[in-house]
Amino acid sequence: MLAIGGEGRPEGAAFQAAVAVFDGLGGHRPLEGAYWSGEDQLTFNLASPDGWRWVLAVEVESGPMGPIEGVRREIREAERAARLVHRGPYEEEGPSLAALYAFIASQGLEPAGPHTEVYLTDPRVVAAAALRTELRVAVR
Repeated sequence: MLAIGGEGRPEGAAFQAAVAVFDGLGGHRPLEGAYWSGEDQLTFNLASPDGWRWVLAVEVESGPMGPIEGVRREIREAERAARLVHRGPYEEEGPSLAALYAFIASQGLEPAGPHTEVYLTDPRVVAAAALRTELRVAVR
């Protein structure tokens, strides 16, 4: 994976700059973002995006690649995760996230990291009502 970390709302300059870096790589890789609030990666306050911390990432093939300012290479191990596909605007993910965390608890599992979103559609070309986002939580 290639990853960029930052803080603040998705409409903010840091987030938009990170998205632009990945757009500049070309190809059609799904962008994913892990989100949390404050120091605890298991805490996420959907209502306070100014306090969000995030890591945006795209999957890349292994092999040589020159350095890209602000981007780090990560190798991620396979993990057990619960996931669902949210349909609709990002601002309406609250009930979907609540359902995902309720499912995790009902299975006797615990979150093992921040929730991750994989953007299956591009908000620049798809209406908000038609957006599809995979919501994923690593579990133990």
